Amino acid sequence: MGRASSAKKVARAARAAGSGGGRSGERRAIGFPALIAVIVVLGLLLVVYARSSRTAEAHPSLNDYWTAAYMVYDCVDDQTMPIFTSTAEGLGIHSHQDGLVHIHPRSDTVTGDGAQLEVFMAAMAADITEDYIELPGGTRLEAGVECDGGPAVIQVLRWSDAFSANDSDPSDVYTEAPGNVKFERDAEAFVIARAPLGFEPPPFSQNQLELLRDSLDEEPEPVGVVPTPLPGAPDPSTGLAPPSEIPTDGTETDGTDGTETDGTDGTDGADGTDGTDGADGTDGTDGADGTDDGAAEPTPAEDGASSGN
Repeated sequence: MGRASSAKKVARAARAAGSGGGRSGERRAIGFPALIAVIVVLGLLLVVYARSSRTAEAHPSLNDYWTAAYMVYDCVDDQTMPIFTSTAEGLGIHSHQDGLVHIHPRSDTVTGDGAQLEVFMAAMAADITEDYIELPGGTRLEAGVECDGGPAVIQVLRWSDAFSANDSDPSDVYTEAPGNVKFERDAEAFVIARAPLGFEPPPFSQNQLELLRDSLDEEPEPVGVVPTPLPGAPDPSTGLAPPSEIPTDGTETDGTDGTETDGTDGTDGADGTDGTDGADGTDGTDGADGTDDGAAEPTPAEDGASSGN
């Protein structure tokens, strides 16, 4: 009996231990996934916050107006290509036929990291890839040709300060995804080139740099429809109202008929001496020539007109 009783106690203890361990394992199985879920949620919140912070601080913004100098260089002819002549507004990254890139974004898509060289090239009816530079009209400057004893590559040189570009090395040289080169600040300079790596570009002209300097305080022109002025409204350039038209009916005030109000109608003589006959408005029925049925014989009014003269 003692042995059987001891065996039963051992069995009960084993069952109790087994059941307690199962509950602990279940708690661990539930707690671990919950912890992972909390970590994932916190990570997503941090990503969203970081992105919103970058967007809020992204430049150029819709309120910025930057300007950069640029040139397109081809080593084959060892010359700078003509400046782009397109005046298309595009998305606000364009040119004014002045050798400058004017950067005042009109859309959120081209602010911050979206303000890229390819946006400017598209507005100029041009394109740039790692394989070629396509100019307006379709001419392509292909990579791979020999220049100065080496293979030419498509590259973009950037100076963070355009006014030191002629006397310093570029801040960056881009050969991969050149269209994605970003405009990072005001008054930069860019050389878009087909040339061997390490080539020395021609200098920017002083006229171009002066235009850049003059544009630094320039404000973007508002985009909108110019309203059509209402009839009779003042000229906005002078502030003066347009001259009124002279009426052609019997209400004129310049002495052309018998209803005039300047002392020349049928109620006033030539010099205001009487109201029966006037030099140019002798009666109320004819003020054009001052004649009436009694004009053949002198009348006291005519005598008065003569004496008044």
